Amino acid sequence: MTNAQLRNKFKVGTRVVRGKDWRRGAQDGFGPGTVVSPLTTSGYLRVSWDNNPYTFGYTYSMGNNGLYELYLLSDLKTSHCPGLVAPLYGYILGASNRSFNHIVTYGCHPDYTIQGPSHRICTGSGAWSDYAPTCLRTPASAVAFNYSLLSNDQLDSLFTLGVRVVRGQDWRYGNQDGGVGGIGTVVRARLFGRVGVSWDSNPSTTFYYDVGFFFNRVFEIALYKATRCVQLSAPVNGYLQASNPNFTIGSQVVIGCYSPYTVQGASIRTCQSNGAWSGADYLCSRSATPCSAGQIKCLHSSVCISKSQECDKVWDCPDRSDELFCGNSTTPGGHCKPLTAPSNGYLTGKGTAYGSRVVVTCYSPYVYQGQSIRTCQIDGTWDGSFGKCSLPFQKCKWYEVRCADNVTCIDKSKICNNVPFECPDGSDENNCV
Repeated sequence: MTNAQLRNKFKVGTRVVRGKDWRRGAQDGFGPGTVVSPLTTSGYLRVSWDNNPYTFGYTYSMGNNGLYELYLLSDLKTSHCPGLVAPLYGYILGASNRSFNHIVTYGCHPDYTIQGPSHRICTGSGAWSDYAPTCLRTPASAVAFNYSLLSNDQLDSLFTLGVRVVRGQDWRYGNQDGGVGGIGTVVRARLFGRVGVSWDSNPSTTFYYDVGFFFNRVFEIALYKATRCVQLSAPVNGYLQASNPNFTIGSQVVIGCYSPYTVQGASIRTCQSNGAWSGADYLCSRSATPCSAGQIKCLHSSVCISKSQECDKVWDCPDRSDELFCGNSTTPGGHCKPLTAPSNGYLTGKGTAYGSRVVVTCYSPYVYQGQSIRTCQIDGTWDGSFGKCSLPFQKCKWYEVRCADNVTCIDKSKICNNVPFECPDGSDENNCV
């Protein structure tokens, strides 16, 4: 298509989205925009984005050097992005929704770390933003400790059933643990200096190792320096609310049951420093002793309170569940107050009910620092706190000058040289006489 044909097609006021040669990151705010200047003979035009408005517009190539950074919104062939495949050892939240502007979240199973973007957005061009991440095994590390200083009783108290372990200082069994970084679980507690271990790579077999065996003081395995616990699932007829979706050390989960079921076991469990969950396993079962007429049962216990105490703006149940159904009869949990986006950023996500998620994104060229996703918890508060959107600072060389975007540096000789847009924002040719 010639420059004249493109100029006629991409007129001022035309609605556009990012195109096949897009190279500007999140500058479009992952949404459509409006052309605010005619296409130049050199193949450039300016756009102001709905989610990142700028009166004078940002500059994009439409034909310059064979690059076409924009599509007409009216020319889009699809309103949905293609299906996604979860990474090996990982998962995707929200993958069933492939509509425009929908955000999916990637995560990895315990002991694996995400490599790449954790969030992707279905853009107006019918393609997902960024690239698909992968999940790589997190290198295991042993707890730094001199086990030879411990007594037999102390070692017995450490290497108990369920404790996570890795190869120790005197390891001599090659890749029996699945290789460097392999993690296992103690399935036979320490007895006469020997410990039985089932490795994640070979869970059907139990191997035995010396851990301070009598006088030889050999330590073939060591305690795993855990960073997270195994992911827990909601019980049948119940739900689970996690303070941290990655189940890191110190995080908690709250288990609840839908009426008339009640929790049997630990309703609150904490991820401990050894990588194991505190408390007993849980399930939801029907209460054997129903409440009297005119009473209701608290969500996480067998406590009964008067029906009149429900939604009276006073916490009467020990778990505060008497105020969590108010205003929403179908979803357990209270409502959180609406969030405000940090300066130079915007929020994506709807709803303030329990379980709702909100994602913060920064307008280009700002970059985000801090927690980017917040979830409405069962107690009516948002988890965590937002960070801030700040400009990445790049120190210019002595022969360079900074563009008006406060990010890009160009050679001083390129200022007012009649070559447009050597600064992405075109400021290199502004105020020239």
